[in-house]
Amino acid sequence: MIAVLVLVVVRQDGSSGSRPSAARASLPKGGIVSPWELAVGSFSGTAIDEQSDSIALTNYGVGPNEPNQLQVVDLVRGTVRWAVTADVTWVTNPDGTLAATPDGLAFLTTDVLYGNDPVYGVQLSTGELVWRARPSSNSEPRLVGGLLMLETDAGVLALDAKTGAERWQWTADDDCGEYGPELNEMNSGGITAKCGGAIYHIKVADGTTAWRWSVRNGCIIRNESSAAGIVAAIVTCGDDQALHVVDGDSGAQRWSRAIDWDKEGADPADPDQGAAGVAVVLAGDTPMVAALGPGQVYAAFDGKPVPLPPGLVPVYYSGYPGPAGLLLQRDDGRGLTLTVVDPAAGHVVWERALPFPAEHNPEGKGTYLYRFAGGVLYVVGVVPLLWPAVIALIDGQSGDMTLSAAGRGNVDLIGTGVDGTLYLTYGPYGQSRLTALRVTGSSSGFLGSQLGSDQWPDACRLLSAAQYRSAYPGVTPTLQPEALRLPGVELPAPPRCRYLPSAIDGTEVTVSVSWLADAADEARRVAEGQNPYGRDPVAVAVGKAKRPALQWDDTNTGVDLMERIRVSFAVGRCVANVETLGDSSPLVALAGSVADSLANPVVSPGCSA
Repeated sequence: MIAVLVLVVVRQDGSSGSRPSAARASLPKGGIVSPWELAVGSFSGTAIDEQSDSIALTNYGVGPNEPNQLQVVDLVRGTVRWAVTADVTWVTNPDGTLAATPDGLAFLTTDVLYGNDPVYGVQLSTGELVWRARPSSNSEPRLVGGLLMLETDAGVLALDAKTGAERWQWTADDDCGEYGPELNEMNSGGITAKCGGAIYHIKVADGTTAWRWSVRNGCIIRNESSAAGIVAAIVTCGDDQALHVVDGDSGAQRWSRAIDWDKEGADPADPDQGAAGVAVVLAGDTPMVAALGPGQVYAAFDGKPVPLPPGLVPVYYSGYPGPAGLLLQRDDGRGLTLTVVDPAAGHVVWERALPFPAEHNPEGKGTYLYRFAGGVLYVVGVVPLLWPAVIALIDGQSGDMTLSAAGRGNVDLIGTGVDGTLYLTYGPYGQSRLTALRVTGSSSGFLGSQLGSDQWPDACRLLSAAQYRSAYPGVTPTLQPEALRLPGVELPAPPRCRYLPSAIDGTEVTVSVSWLADAADEARRVAEGQNPYGRDPVAVAVGKAKRPALQWDDTNTGVDLMERIRVSFAVGRCVANVETLGDSSPLVALAGSVADSLANPVVSPGCSA
């Protein structure tokens, strides 16, 4: 760990453009364009600051003694403003955005915090080091109301965000334990800090205690959440568990309610096991309190239970205010259903089904990437063996929805601009690209392409029974076409086809056409970046033309009992996948037959159209 920040700044574009502001009139319908794209290699951490039109990237060092690499990219132009190599990382907000002041000052701190480690203030536009401080803290700073808050062993230390100078220190009256206080940001007027059996509200302006709320002796505060002027806490007393809600301004308790505590099978050595979590969620701009685990939601101000449809749980999204009600999700493994419920009346405002199976979700089962901006809810998901990333745009008030295939794999949506521009990274690790996307409304093609859905190849025509028998002599397959039906869209030909063997001497083969790009180069990039699991694909060649392809293990552990191997490749504007289950020896030959069929304009006119 270095003692000082060595700013090796490579300034490549010192200017910062202005991003147009535009109110959204209606949801766009198709026509994806990319104003810019930038290769960022193995950068794995990203954070956006729309105030300064900046995206900050971090590539963490490969070893404990290796420094990190950081860049700042102009999100209007897609150019690198400056780069730095040092043992530091960006300070971010709880929602993952970059912690930065309105005048473009951001903050860096050491990657591993040991105490008395430096904190730096850096100008985003130029990379200029504005100040350096060594606070007595081992926590990552949090930007609140123009101050950087840091936890100490007994309280909170506040630094001036513009200068790094110490503004005040606050010390708790209670023992904060081994790890010090737990901070929860509320707003620029104050923050909450949990120490032992008490929760404090601290004034940001001067560091004085506005109020203190505590539990009786023998009780424990398990979890706490603060937002929108509400403080919610899960408290256990012996075998009893309760949810307490406190007014964020006065510290007066609004209400409390007993919550079931599931102790069945819990480890006696882990007293927190089975205790409920808690979160303050929003229904539009109205705060609600969710008891996680029991799956119960209550009105924040009076504790009235909110009746939820069966199987639905609250959604946590970045952006404020949210949709016109309480946003809930149901993930049944086959797809995702989003529902907005009016918490006062209890009726459903709107409901939408999305074809995002949980097992292929890049964020993990039951967890989806949500963003809310400009009245639009953005959701990213995967339609397996078809699109590596589909972005759903849903009007928060009406539930109107547009689905646009990003044509890219391993997508991580960083943020959204006020004009509807999407900023995302994609591609396998080590080959990541950073790009801006706009859904323009200029195309009536299928899911944002320039092509109609009738040009999609029939996957069951791409591999004949004779070609299957050449790999497995004497075994005749049964063809099982799999149609695709998305909300408002249906392909006339099946984009995926399963070849099921009639004897154990053969194996299941799956053929799919994943995307029809607008150009061959774009299709090639999609095929190369279509590995959503980071499983190190191997380069192979398929077909008479020896087209470049990628082969990797795509086994879905827990679902497939045998090894599943996939080959992906592009033919003209088509991106295709061929999979075998349990036997990969003839896979390249089978993929070659499919590639040759796609190259035949009689069989697949859409690939060369």
